Amino acid sequence: MFCREKKSYYTLKAQAVDVHTGIPLEPESEFIIKVQDINDNEPQFPDGPYSASVPEMSPTGTYVTQVTATDADDPTYGNSARVVYSILHGQPYFSVDPKTGIIRTALANMDREVKEEYQVLLQAKDMGGQLGGLASTTIINITLTDVNDNPPRFTKSNKLLEMSNLLIV
Repeated sequence: MFCREKKSYYTLKAQAVDVHTGIPLEPESEFIIKVQDINDNEPQFPDGPYSASVPEMSPTGTYVTQVTATDADDPTYGNSARVVYSILHGQPYFSVDPKTGIIRTALANMDREVKEEYQVLLQAKDMGGQLGGLASTTIINITLTDVNDNPPRFTKSNKLLEMSNLLIV
């Protein structure tokens, strides 16, 4: 069986010779046989799983990270190697550009004090995302980093109130 990913073409040399004398009847010819690709490789995330961080309270559309999937199929033949990205889990907090794999915030003002860690399940599908395309997934662990968004607060206790009452008298 031929495997285009291992050898994409073969070179065949042929020459017509007289069957009785063995003398060449024409010069040697060279034929290049190109192995045509089929969609037999799913996209791969060579660097996954991923970790990223973004400041809490970031506006919608803030860049978080970019992921890249590769496909061993021939990119010059059909859509076998054309990858599109989609989020399977992690919406409505994050979005992904289907062509570039850039992940951005999709909600404004996410608060680290409410939720600090998010896990996004991202899919890469070849064939331009069409039916019959092969797919794989990766995880992106996203942490909201702290910003100075909470002023200091004094907690009042009974002792402090009693002491303040004594000082006022």
